[in-house]
Amino acid sequence: MNIGLAVLIAVLALAVVVDIRRGKVPNLLVALGMVAAVLFHSIATPGLGVLDDFLPGSIGLIPLLQGLMVGFVCLLPLYALRAMGAGDVKLMMMIGAFLGPLQTLGAVVLTFAAGGVFAIVMVLWQRSFKQLALNLRFMLTTSAVNAATGQSASRVMQNPVNELTS
Repeated sequence: MNIGLAVLIAVLALAVVVDIRRGKVPNLLVALGMVAAVLFHSIATPGLGVLDDFLPGSIGLIPLLQGLMVGFVCLLPLYALRAMGAGDVKLMMMIGAFLGPLQTLGAVVLTFAAGGVFAIVMVLWQRSFKQLALNLRFMLTTSAVNAATGQSASRVMQNPVNELTS
């Protein structure tokens, strides 16, 4: 088994547990995950690393940096729109440091798909169809008005309907 992947899974499992208990993933955990990725890919780089024969699966330092940047670039717009927090961006950057650019892109797509499924399950579980319809109507109306007047799309995320119905 790829040791780097095993470390990533362990860090992500710990992040899930801490996130469920505290409501956020500590920066220290993400930083330690990034350090682990750099160490693994440094000492196990094929042909360059000290332990490359014993620790297969390294992608090297350049793909590590590329994966980190892919995670950052993919989630930064959602952070700018306040659709997700900075911790989510940092966590995807750490994942990118382990996986490299192409696999990180796949991880982002799977994360978005899982988030969509989770959102649908929550709407069904909480029976909040009316709230969903109000939010969608507001978002679509605001988007159309903003597009027609040339205003910023970030105003869509400032939804007063949530405050009225909460």
